[in-house]
Amino acid sequence: MHNRELEKAEARFKQAKNLEDQRFQNQDFVQYLKIRVAFRFGIQPYDGLGKPLELLEAALQAKTSLEKIWQVELQYRGSKQQAYYNFIAALLPQNPTPEEFQEKINAKLTEILPQFKTDEGKCAVESYLAAMNVIAKHKLGLELLKFFQQYSFSNYVALKRVDTKLSELEKVDLKSYKNVLPHVENDYENYVKLAPIIKLPQSKVEPDNFARLLHFIAIHNKHSGMYRKFQRFLQTLKGWHDNYQAVVDLRERYNAAEYSRPRRFNQDIPGLKLYETYQEWCERG
Repeated sequence: MHNRELEKAEARFKQAKNLEDQRFQNQDFVQYLKIRVAFRFGIQPYDGLGKPLELLEAALQAKTSLEKIWQVELQYRGSKQQAYYNFIAALLPQNPTPEEFQEKINAKLTEILPQFKTDEGKCAVESYLAAMNVIAKHKLGLELLKFFQQYSFSNYVALKRVDTKLSELEKVDLKSYKNVLPHVENDYENYVKLAPIIKLPQSKVEPDNFARLLHFIAIHNKHSGMYRKFQRFLQTLKGWHDNYQAVVDLRERYNAAEYSRPRRFNQDIPGLKLYETYQEWCERG
């Protein structure tokens, strides 16, 4: 068992060394990691912003589908379409699972589709259903739909303006969230419209917190590729630590004072220095 765990530790150390990238220790990337941890664990001044961040990111990822839903509801107001919109609006507060939600909205459309008189009306509601199905597959999709339904899909316009602003932030120095603050202040009323949808507590509705949300999303967009690589590296390093700990436990259990031990019990376990360099992120990541 000792030799098997030691060999696994050696193999994983080599794998981790191959995955390591010196850019993991760049100041900008480390800043991104620290802010990510602050959001996740609610460290001030990011306390209370973790859930709003998740919902805002989810809304931005689903913006194409949300736009389709908003456009169809705005343009197609016939009694049959309206009945279908109302059916979905009544279903969402019941908190169905994504599977239940998709099953019910698909079955309902199959039931009422023959009642539509024009092909245009049929196509519109079918595209509406397709957009709903896409959003339902997202982890926070139904929660988002419920809030957009509650506060009117017209708030989609506010989301679209935030998305446009994020594109503009690609040219901004992102070393501090304060560099994002003027962009928020210049269009603050727009951000306030999103507050209830992303469940931002009333006590947190202020320009600084919207700037922190946008700042993180902007730096995440900048570092997303590197972060995926970093996650693979951390997973390997965590696996190494499991093997390392198993070897250490066996050596402590069968200590030299009480046992005559094989030579390999005294062999160095490679990788400890590398693990200690990234230990903070392994424990929090």
